[in-house]
Amino acid sequence: MLYAFEGISRPIVLPRGRVVEVLSAVLHDWGFTPLDGVGSGDPLIRLTESKGRYRLESPWQEGPPRDRNAVNAVCAFLVDLVHAFVADNPSLLCLHCAAADIGGRLVIIPATYRSGKSTLMASLAAAGTRVHADDVLPIKSPSDRAVAPGIALRLRLPLGLEASPALRRFVAAHRGPASRSFQYLNLDPSLLARHGDEAPIGAFVTLKRRADAHTVLVPLSKSEMLGKVIFRNFAHDVSASEILNRLYALVAQAPCFKLIYSDADRARDLLRDVFRSWPEPSREDATGIAPLVTVPPPTRDARAGHLARTPGVRKKEVGDVLFLVDPNDQSIHQLSTMGTALWRLLVRPCSFEDAVEVLHKAFPKVERTRFGEDVRALIAGLEKRGVLFTAS
Repeated sequence: MLYAFEGISRPIVLPRGRVVEVLSAVLHDWGFTPLDGVGSGDPLIRLTESKGRYRLESPWQEGPPRDRNAVNAVCAFLVDLVHAFVADNPSLLCLHCAAADIGGRLVIIPATYRSGKSTLMASLAAAGTRVHADDVLPIKSPSDRAVAPGIALRLRLPLGLEASPALRRFVAAHRGPASRSFQYLNLDPSLLARHGDEAPIGAFVTLKRRADAHTVLVPLSKSEMLGKVIFRNFAHDVSASEILNRLYALVAQAPCFKLIYSDADRARDLLRDVFRSWPEPSREDATGIAPLVTVPPPTRDARAGHLARTPGVRKKEVGDVLFLVDPNDQSIHQLSTMGTALWRLLVRPCSFEDAVEVLHKAFPKVERTRFGEDVRALIAGLEKRGVLFTAS
């Protein structure tokens, strides 16, 4: 059957039966209604069922995934549903992250594979904290307020060792649709923000789960956090330079931390204690945001075989980290320490041999032959990204 989803212009095909039941349970106030098919347009996403197998087709799938379990099929479908929502709302940024409302502002936790963010979100909900997002978070412009997707919190099964007995009881008491791999939680509006709810961003926190670690929150540099949120951003019709500026503005105005922990409940208690009250937002960093600087043509002609910066590349330095936007304004690249040294060296074009000679003095502990191979690989990668070129 064809369905219309709120905020998405084109219809979506869903199979009758179990999939619609699961979606009705996991989408909170994200409305979808059946269509009669007349004048509905070409479907954007197709989730179909045949002989007990579900098949998902969309512009964001390289190959149609198939699964025998309706809950697993819905998990894959929801990823594409968010892509469709962002595509129809081109001013939105969207981060792969979790977010919880603590003290009236959101603590944003960028997604890291197997870091335990969903278990931590469940622990926060068990303590009465409202979860704003579990996996994806749209962000509006120009207000930079985060918009709740209204998708139920999903846990990977089995629960890890960081889940306490009390948390396991909470999960069992709020059991929603589940498969062998995943379980959704059935939470009321006081514990899970509904689709479209907005909230201001308060802080960014990355997770480092480590067995037997003491629970501690340590400051993280703006440059390191910016690199993490850039890597976890997806937007369909926003230029790379705008993404870089907007994400930097968000990170610059928010405290940034790394949470090292082994027990989800202790990590939860520390977050609730630290962020239960917020100072007035500081504008100091925001007012100091420098615009992206466009790289001019080389100051002198690059001789054949010489390396040079590509004209039209835009750059932004955050602390000691350099971010580049390619000349087509389509991608952002964070340079390594060696990449940054090479970029600064190429304020004037130079030969590969001269680049290796100068850079090796900055990294003398690396054996010379291996170092030359490393520099050659670095240059090849930067040329492929369009930010350096070799003159011919």
